[in-house]
Amino acid sequence: MIVALKSLAPPSQIESSQAKHISWLASLDARCPHSLGTDEESADAILLTDAVGGPRLAGALRRDPSIKAHWDKVFIHSEEARPFRLVPGLYTSLARRAGDEEFARAIGYPCWTPNAMNLCIDQNAGVPPEREPELLYSFIGRRSHPVRDRLFRASHPSGVTLVVDSTDIYRHFVGGAGSHEDAQRRYVEIALRSRFALCPRGWATSTLRLYEMMALGVAPVILADEWVAPRGPDWDRFAVFVPERLAADLPGILKEREDEWRTLGAAAFEAFREYFSPQRQFRTMTTALADLLPGAAGGRRRLRRRWPLTLPAVAARPHIRGVARKRAASAAPRGSRDPAGTVAPSAAKRGYLTMAVGSDHYLEMAVDMALSLREHTRLPVAIAVDDRLGALVRDRYAGVFDFVVSVPPRFLKGRALKYGCAEASPFEETIFVDADCVVLGSLDGMAEALAHVDMAMVGELLTVDEDQMHHGFSTRALMGRFGLDRYLKTNSGFFCFRKSAAIEIMDECLACYLTEARPALRGSILIGRWLGDEIAFGIVGGRRRLGTLPEPAPMYWPREIEQLDLRNPTKPLLHMLWPLPESALEGLVQGTIERRRRAGVPGDAERHWRREARSLQWMARRRRLRDQLARSLGGAHIA
Repeated sequence: MIVALKSLAPPSQIESSQAKHISWLASLDARCPHSLGTDEESADAILLTDAVGGPRLAGALRRDPSIKAHWDKVFIHSEEARPFRLVPGLYTSLARRAGDEEFARAIGYPCWTPNAMNLCIDQNAGVPPEREPELLYSFIGRRSHPVRDRLFRASHPSGVTLVVDSTDIYRHFVGGAGSHEDAQRRYVEIALRSRFALCPRGWATSTLRLYEMMALGVAPVILADEWVAPRGPDWDRFAVFVPERLAADLPGILKEREDEWRTLGAAAFEAFREYFSPQRQFRTMTTALADLLPGAAGGRRRLRRRWPLTLPAVAARPHIRGVARKRAASAAPRGSRDPAGTVAPSAAKRGYLTMAVGSDHYLEMAVDMALSLREHTRLPVAIAVDDRLGALVRDRYAGVFDFVVSVPPRFLKGRALKYGCAEASPFEETIFVDADCVVLGSLDGMAEALAHVDMAMVGELLTVDEDQMHHGFSTRALMGRFGLDRYLKTNSGFFCFRKSAAIEIMDECLACYLTEARPALRGSILIGRWLGDEIAFGIVGGRRRLGTLPEPAPMYWPREIEQLDLRNPTKPLLHMLWPLPESALEGLVQGTIERRRRAGVPGDAERHWRREARSLQWMARRRRLRDQLARSLGGAHIA
């Protein structure tokens, strides 16, 4: 196979570009069955390099004539921590998703890049360093992911382990406050004193630390549930895989395997030499590309269909992230009145968000939801609105919400509204509550799920063997239609997310809704199915293995609503999913009227909640008819 490199780096950066370094690697492996060429026309594959940042890549895909002319054989070499899925290719940090095998292969981090890998590590060593380690395990790193937070909070045996949070004192690529070389040397010395080296994921699913430890002959302990391992090495021969949720159990897990450290370390060193050393990295990379080449056409078409939505999003990502950082930095409760008369000044990092656009009806419900929420939390509450309702909130309900933010216009399409909540939220850790909810107890603890995942939703990840109905659709049929091995059956009335990570997830949901789910399933509404935001949440949730909130779910389900007694609530959240018993409806109406009275908030609470009750009665009748149709066609029934 002949590969032509096409660098997207500006002329001033060519000498230090990825393309330059890949060419150097190719020169070190004279026996590699694959080679580089300069003629794009005759090459078997064109590999885009130096696609750093969204605007550079999006601009090239839109305008570069050679990319357009040879699109069927264009691939990408991506070193992005959170890569843009626009082009088939090789990714150093690939998150596990169903369907990726069509267009992506995982490769190792480019340890050979100057100023990247620790220069105190000899990548050309023929044998691993001699050592007699006294530490069971070690880790020095920054707080860049919840799994690392759990590591730093966990209890580690003193004297035989070393776990150090270096967030404020050291950066791997620039060193610490003292000599850069001294800091790098200390990093290596501690690794060599350890039987095992912890390699938790950070901002990226992969970590350069893994390949450094392999080069040193130290057994790596991988804590990265979503990480996709590069093909080639037999990872189970030398790596210890520990689920992220078991980070606190590491002392016991590694103590049981303590005697294996030498065997595992030696196997790790040999795997590095064979697959990731400077003399072999080009071969490993091009072998992965050759493996991808024959079957990439389907994935290429799927990625290309999403471009009308994904290219603008990728081009705007630096701006979006800049705005998000500024919002998060400036977000702080303004100390305005709430019905309980209390505001927590230190709670700006975490808060609640609801949304209302279009109809005043949704805004009125959001106001009542917020007033009920205030009875059970001291965290700030924000509302995301369109321009018209925003003016109404500021004029009439200024004291109800701590923040009034705008929904980005690109999310005001069909049922795509909730996909905009991450971009709109003023909080890094956000607890989303739908407007048509009443809060009956504390929900603050639900955000603790963000210690383990970036986003946690109500529901469950289903397999093909667990066929259920979701808004009239068979989950098994949906998995077959969209090439899934998991589907997240969820209710989007309540979920939690980490804003910095969720923006990308929500962008993917928007793309899925507009370019996959809605075009493919639009006709289903004729037989009573409902194509809302939850179908795309389910598809993307299955691909990404999104987290779920612990059971029991915080909200009432339809059968539970039928038995609801508001005087003795057993769950903290009532989401208006199903008609309420008459007594519960009367209690809800009277409760919302009383809350508005106490808070001095205007509005006719009774009218809009009775309107919602009528809508639920109509919805329930349609659903019963739909289920009768499903049973008559041999489908599953959902209650």
